[in-house]
Amino acid sequence: MWLKILVELPELNVVAIWSFSFELSQQVGEPLTGRKKVITLFPFSQQELLSIYNQHELKEHLEDFLIFGTYPEVILAKSRNEKIEVLKEIVNSYLLKDILSLEKIKGT
Repeated sequence: MWLKILVELPELNVVAIWSFSFELSQQVGEPLTGRKKVITLFPFSQQELLSIYNQHELKEHLEDFLIFGTYPEVILAKSRNEKIEVLKEIVNSYLLKDILSLEKIKGT
């Protein structure tokens, strides 16, 4: 409810990440229609990766892209272990939380 009140204040711009907005939509009785703007952030596309790597480097990194994906933070990670840690954080912080919330499953 506090977020709904904040959104109503014209002098504030409120940003809620997808995971939080999913949880919020489950708790708030009415939608934020007309008071929100949804921005979907996708992993890097091949075209965007060409601004970072040349075509030879793209082919060289193809296995990593296929294994780890192209989330910006994963691309910027320096080592394989760091990429793994970033992906674990994404899974634990967002994906699993939303899946468990959607299915109303509680952890043990």
